[in-house]
Amino acid sequence: MPLLQFLPEVRAVTFLLSLFVFLASCGHFSTNQIARNTFILKDGYFHGKFVKTRLPFEQMSWFKEATLIYDLRMGALSKDSPYFLWLSSKSQEDVRKCPYFYVALLYSQSSRYIAHGLVRNQFEIQKASWQSLSDFERSLRMHPQFKEESLQKHHVRGVCFQSAPRGTLISLPGYPSQTILD
Repeated sequence: MPLLQFLPEVRAVTFLLSLFVFLASCGHFSTNQIARNTFILKDGYFHGKFVKTRLPFEQMSWFKEATLIYDLRMGALSKDSPYFLWLSSKSQEDVRKCPYFYVALLYSQSSRYIAHGLVRNQFEIQKASWQSLSDFERSLRMHPQFKEESLQKHHVRGVCFQSAPRGTLISLPGYPSQTILD
């Protein structure tokens, strides 16, 4: 009979030990994760008129534990898109000369982890050229999704590819290599 007295306590201790082992084992999973998503910039004002339109971006985000370390969003910008009107006349000239033009939104939590130059260099290997898009960035900053998507710390750049950018490989330290623009 005395053994049966302690049975509820044994179950409680077993449960607590099992819970501890489970929680401790969670720390052994990889803390570096990559998430893929599609971000769609919707609608906007172009030359004072509201236009219903969309600009889809392929998004890749690199996390260390729960912290966003790097975020890359790439959206193809065609010459007939209303978003083309957000570009300065000089940038519009450059885009017209470019066979495959993308708007890139880039965020780095710290250059100590991943610097923008590391990512840009991997695109330049594929003969991509980068340019500033200050007028596009000003218009984007006034767009309602800018705050909703927490884009305040993202850099806005243009990327020109001379040939179709199929499967651009991105390799960041501590993460498996990934392709973007498949």
